[in-house]
Amino acid sequence: MANATGQGTALHAHLMEACRQIIELQLELFRGAGALDAELPVPTDATAQTLFLAMGRPQRTIAIPAIGSVHPILARASSPQDAQ
Repeated sequence: MANATGQGTALHAHLMEACRQIIELQLELFRGAGALDAELPVPTDATAQTLFLAMGRPQRTIAIPAIGSVHPILARASSPQDAQ
């Protein structure tokens, strides 16, 4: 929605770091329950938002073409079979 209205899409770095720290405490539980897939590789200069998103995407995704651009880390993780 932010992209569609011309607003920035970056989330606050401190918020992303705090969310990552909270999720990391229970990361294996999330993965074991199927909520998150394996962590994705990121560049060494990755932003806090990219690091958070790279923790793993949901194992099943639904493509929503009307949304527009997708964060690069999620775009790399998606495959055509996911868009069902």
